Amino acid sequence: MDVPGFSFITGGGSGIGKASAEAFARDGSSGVVVTDINLEKAQATVEEIRAVATHPNFKAEAIQLDVTSEEAVKAAIAHTSKLFGRIDYVVNSAGVAADTFGPISETNFADFKKVQEVNVNGAFLVTSAASAAMKAQEAKPASATKPGRGTTRGSIVLLASVTAVISVPGMVQYTTSKHAILGITKTAAIDLVSDGIRVNCLCPAWTKTPMIQVALDVVPGLEESMLSGVPMNRLATPEEVADSVLYLSGSRSSFTTGTSVIMDGGMSLGRKA
Repeated sequence: MDVPGFSFITGGGSGIGKASAEAFARDGSSGVVVTDINLEKAQATVEEIRAVATHPNFKAEAIQLDVTSEEAVKAAIAHTSKLFGRIDYVVNSAGVAADTFGPISETNFADFKKVQEVNVNGAFLVTSAASAAMKAQEAKPASATKPGRGTTRGSIVLLASVTAVISVPGMVQYTTSKHAILGITKTAAIDLVSDGIRVNCLCPAWTKTPMIQVALDVVPGLEESMLSGVPMNRLATPEEVADSVLYLSGSRSSFTTGTSVIMDGGMSLGRKA
């Protein structure tokens, strides 16, 4: 993948965020800032990506970040811009699942608000602060070898979910938050296209992350229920999602903005073969 610049990743302590950090390091990025609400996990990711990085002058740093704090998000973006001189790729991977599952008539409002606070407000704050920093930095060729691809000031990838395009019973909190990610993506893309900033999102189906594992441990038979609607009959791996993160971040997707890439093992087809 063509991702030689500098990356900023939220939720990088585990799951898709961690896999994305590893992918950027392996594929030649100059530097990665890994943020997470859990600093120890972010630091562990940094140690791992340093070991696999291929750029000779690779830099990596861990930052503790609560994406629901406007001040903290702005400070993390400012620190990253100062550390690297610019931010080329941003991955919004921080997110939480609901604590409860059930019909909307029985959904706890506090749980609903908590999920929106992290998944929606956090994504907005990071996208807003990161795009402001990108707008202030110099445009550069989108590709070092293909001038016809124009110039870029940066690329932002948000993590939505297949639940952004289909409904899943008993998950109004999570489903609502991921539908909102589509709105942020499309609006940010059209707002920022003239600045040379691309914004896209990924909509993966069930992925074998620690967050999903918590749900699998709590709800008997949940994995079988999940797979019953997935024609490929397995969960995605974080590394598979990270591959798409790198594609949307780099120059191979230089004419792509405002889109949502569905990677769901056929789940949204509506039936299992």
